[in-house]
Amino acid sequence: MTDAITRASGEDTLLRQLDGLSPAKRAFVEQRLREARARAASSAIPRGEEGEPVPLSFAQELLWRLEQAAPGTSAYNVPRAMQVRGELDVSLLQTALDKLVERHAILRTSFIADGDEPVQIVRPPRAVSLTQLDAENAEEAHRIIREQATAPFDLAKDSLLRATLVRVAPEDHVLLLLSHHIASDGSSGGIMLRDLDALYRGDDGTLAPLAIQYSDFASWQRSQLNDARVEELLGYWRTTLASAPARLELPTDRPRPLAPAFAGARRTTLLPRHVADAVHQTAREHATTPFVVLLAAFEVLLHRYSRQDDIVVGTVVTGRGQPELEGLIGYFSNTLPVRVTFENAPTFSDIIARVRDATLGANEHADLPYERIAFGIDVMFAMIDEGAALGELGDAVVVPIALDRGVAKFDLTIGPAFTDDGLRVGMEYRTDLFDDATIVRMLG
Repeated sequence: MTDAITRASGEDTLLRQLDGLSPAKRAFVEQRLREARARAASSAIPRGEEGEPVPLSFAQELLWRLEQAAPGTSAYNVPRAMQVRGELDVSLLQTALDKLVERHAILRTSFIADGDEPVQIVRPPRAVSLTQLDAENAEEAHRIIREQATAPFDLAKDSLLRATLVRVAPEDHVLLLLSHHIASDGSSGGIMLRDLDALYRGDDGTLAPLAIQYSDFASWQRSQLNDARVEELLGYWRTTLASAPARLELPTDRPRPLAPAFAGARRTTLLPRHVADAVHQTAREHATTPFVVLLAAFEVLLHRYSRQDDIVVGTVVTGRGQPELEGLIGYFSNTLPVRVTFENAPTFSDIIARVRDATLGANEHADLPYERIAFGIDVMFAMIDEGAALGELGDAVVVPIALDRGVAKFDLTIGPAFTDDGLRVGMEYRTDLFDDATIVRMLG
C-alpha cells in the first residue's frame, strides 16, 4: 500500500501553510523557498549517455542493499491493480506497454555490483511480459492478481515492469502493472497510467519528450549533496531528533521478534462524509491543510495507545522539486520523521500547530536521504490521492483495486483518502505483532 501512497507536502503545501505562521517564521520559510528556487535554477540536471554505468540514487542504494540482505523478497514490489471496464484491445495494450518501457528507461534498467558498490545500467528496450489469464468471476481474478503481485524481481536481470491481464468477461478485465520500488514511487502511478493511455490511443505526440532519464537524476543528486550541504542538513536533523525515543512502544499482541518477517495484512474503514467535511473545516480554521489535521489526529491516537509523550511518525515527500522530474517514472520520494511532543497538556489545536511546524521544518530539510538521517521509523502516515489513480485506457474506464499483498514494511502504515463518500482510512499492519481485532479497534 505504502508504495501506492502519494504525499501532501512540497512547496505548494508549504505556501498554503504560511498564513498560519508568525511573521518571523513566515519570513524564514519564504527566504528558504527563495534559496531553494535559486539552487534549482542554477542546477539543471544534465543528460547522460544510455548504457553507461552510473551510481544509484541514495534511495535506490538503500533498497538495493536491503534486497541483497534478503534476496527473493517481494516486500518492495509495487503492484498497481485496476479493473478495466469496456472494450480492450490486447494487442494495443502490448504495444503501449512496450512503448512505455522505451519512454521510461528506468523500467529497463539493471542493478549490478561493481566491486562493493552498486551501479545501474540502462538496457535496450525489449517486450514487456504480458501474462493473459481467464477467471470465472471477480473474486478469482483478484486472487490471481494477488499471487502475481508477490513474484519477486531479480534486479540484475529482470525488466522492472510486468503486466498481468485477467479476463472476467469480454468487457471486464483486471489489469496488474507490477514494478519494483527501486524504479517507481507513489507519484509514478499516475504518470504510468497517463502515458499508457496516450500510447494505447496512439496519441504519442501528446506526450512531451522527456528531457532526462532517471539515471541522470541519480548522478545529479550525488553531485548536489556535497559535504557542506550534507552537514547543514544533518545538523538540523540531529537537533530535531535529539533524545527522541528509539521506538514507539505500542501495545502489541505478541512479543516483537528479533527480525521482522514483513508479513502483513490490511484493514479499511470508511468514515462518513460529515467527518471528511469536518476535517476540511478544521484545516481552514487553523490555516493549515487536511494532511496536518489528519496527522495530528493520528498522533493523538498513537499517544493514547502508547502512553508516550514523544511521538515520531514517518511521512513521505515526493522529492520532485526539479521541473525535469515531473513527468518521470522513478523513485524520487523520501521518508521524513515528524516529531511531536505532548508536553504541558496540549489541546488538539496545540497538537495541530505542533504538527504543522514539524512538517514545515521537515519539508525544508527534505533533501537529506532518509538513510542518512539514520532514525528508525515504526509507524508511517501518508495521504492517498485516490482521484489520481482513476483514469481511462482508450474507451475503457479504469478503476483502482486495493490489494492486500500480505506484506507490511512497518509496524503500522495508515493511509487516509478523501473520496466522494467520505474519508477512507486504510491501515496496513504487521501480523507478527498485531491481531486483526486490534486493528479493527484502532480504526474504530
